Amino acid sequence: MQRPDRIALAALALCFLAVVAAVDPRGDFPVNDDWAFAATARALAFEGRLAFTGWQSMPLITHAGWGALFLALLGDDFTWLRLSTLVLAAAGLLGAYALSRQLGASPWGAGIASLTLVGSPWYLGLSFSYMSDVPFLALLLLATAAWAHPRRRPGRSIGALLAVAATLSRQNGLALPLGAGAAAALGWPARRRDLVDAIVLGALAVLCLRGAEALVAAGPGLPELYHLKTAATWAALSDFVQFRHWPLFAERSAATLLYLGLCLLPVTLLLPARPGTTLRRTGFFAVLALVVGLPLSQTRLAMPCLGNVWPGWGFGPWLDGGPPPVTPPLLAATLTVAAVLGALLLVDRLGALAGAARHPAALPLAVGLAAAGPMVISHAVFLDRYLLPLVAFASVGLAALAGVPRRSRVASALVAALLGLAAAVVGVHDHQAWQRARWKALDALLAAGVDRGQVAGGFELDNARPALDSGTAPVLAGRRAFAISSTPLPGYEVLARAVVGAWGSGPREVLVLRGRARGEGDAGLRERLLRSGLVP
Repeated sequence: MQRPDRIALAALALCFLAVVAAVDPRGDFPVNDDWAFAATARALAFEGRLAFTGWQSMPLITHAGWGALFLALLGDDFTWLRLSTLVLAAAGLLGAYALSRQLGASPWGAGIASLTLVGSPWYLGLSFSYMSDVPFLALLLLATAAWAHPRRRPGRSIGALLAVAATLSRQNGLALPLGAGAAAALGWPARRRDLVDAIVLGALAVLCLRGAEALVAAGPGLPELYHLKTAATWAALSDFVQFRHWPLFAERSAATLLYLGLCLLPVTLLLPARPGTTLRRTGFFAVLALVVGLPLSQTRLAMPCLGNVWPGWGFGPWLDGGPPPVTPPLLAATLTVAAVLGALLLVDRLGALAGAARHPAALPLAVGLAAAGPMVISHAVFLDRYLLPLVAFASVGLAALAGVPRRSRVASALVAALLGLAAAVVGVHDHQAWQRARWKALDALLAAGVDRGQVAGGFELDNARPALDSGTAPVLAGRRAFAISSTPLPGYEVLARAVVGAWGSGPREVLVLRGRARGEGDAGLRERLLRSGLVP
């Protein structure tokens, strides 16, 4: 390893450790859907059996095994499950850096590609959870880096093992054989053997996936929703080739381009502009972004326009039974204009690179499209985090296309990457702090003698400990005698509050609410809550 690579990797490691320390992953609470995945990991770690809640639509075998290892070694706590994700998140950044360098990126370019990835809302936000997105992506990045390694024979073997592991976590691990096959067909690498290798890898991955599905079906049974997204994707492909539902496809494609324009802006700035027209074209694009972006910010495509991890003001999801925080109009307009500008610059600078299809960057770009593309056209729900593989592999591909960029481009790209990372750190920190406050409020209610079944707390709280093998867990508990929410709810009175300690986004407090019909006879409850550390 050369000295510039050692320096770049050391800087990335220090940056990642600083981010982990700033956000703070501690806390025994679920995030998003990971309550369901944690139940499977617990069953595997403490009971030695594979069991599901019925909620997930992926194999989850690799993911559950990795989490179960940490639970078995460290104990039953969501903190250790988040630690398992953070370990693979760090490995994923190493894979992105290695793949960028192997495909021709400079150390600066590879470092900025990795910073762009970790600064995306989804990579950083989901790294502080036990969701399967980041562990899957880390395996896929490492598999692609091994597949593209100059030492072809051992690299292909390691890449195949990692690709199978990724596929046994999520079905779109098949993106590596699909992307490698497409890249080989386009002319890189220009060897017939590479296409054969991709076909063999695809057959191996499909065989392992089908075998695992058959074993699970014969044992605990496939989750209730397992085939839902696959069926929706096949139906959408059929409609797509028959030119049906194209307005939906057009809207999702526009949303995808806006997210790519915004999230890939740092690596886009690394790409060479058209000779002699940089300032004039950039000024034109800036004006055009204002003209297009401001009206667009008043439509359904106002950024952020997709829900889940980045729903608006702050990171999320904010699933507590009340309305999510509203994105201020000025912020929505600013993000939309920036996304349009980033998309214009991305399309323009890619257009200036002739023959990109035969560049080594074709491999990561094809893998990213294969991993995320089906969800863009699928009839299933389209969440923002489904774009994470495309952002990751596009960052790598753009860094490779940039080659050895000028210092001025590196400086502007580095500033943009660090600004994006800083914003992501604030958002993820505040979301974790909000979750801690919710669970502090719940613990205070339980300590005051309230039965757990009387409390409605939103998606994560209501589904934190689902019964295995019982079908799909309820999404929301509905109206209960008590509620925990970041906003007041109709028919409830405020008993106490838990301070969130947010840095700049999301709710500042969590409310402990009691149905007004139960107001009599509980005079000492408020005092007991205040003694538990809540505030009036």
